[in-house]
Amino acid sequence: MTEETGTIRKQADEILENWKVLGWWNEEQTLQEQAALLVISWTADRMLAWCNIPSGALVPRGMKGIWTGLSYAQWQWLQEGGDAAGEAVSITQGDTAVRFRESSGGDDPVARGLERLRPWRRLP
Repeated sequence: MTEETGTIRKQADEILENWKVLGWWNEEQTLQEQAALLVISWTADRMLAWCNIPSGALVPRGMKGIWTGLSYAQWQWLQEGGDAAGEAVSITQGDTAVRFRESSGGDDPVARGLERLRPWRRLP
């Protein structure tokens, strides 16, 4: 695992802890937590890409509240079935990597919430 991945993973763990503090995640569920961490990491990847922040960079401190909300909204949306967007299309076991199907209509919670990140958006 690279140092950057470890750092992003640590940030994802912090976001899951935020879910717990906010009362959104009450049970210790190992498999569910691993899936949640993947959704949290995937949300960060989408947020950073939209802001034109290099992949593997840390999520800026001011974005963490938005990240918490968007990742949890995405989690709930996926639990309710979504529109098959966000559905896992490939899973890698070693060093844990998951690739999700992107939403074509931009109707998932992350796509709808990206505009909230405009203050962090960089020119391409």
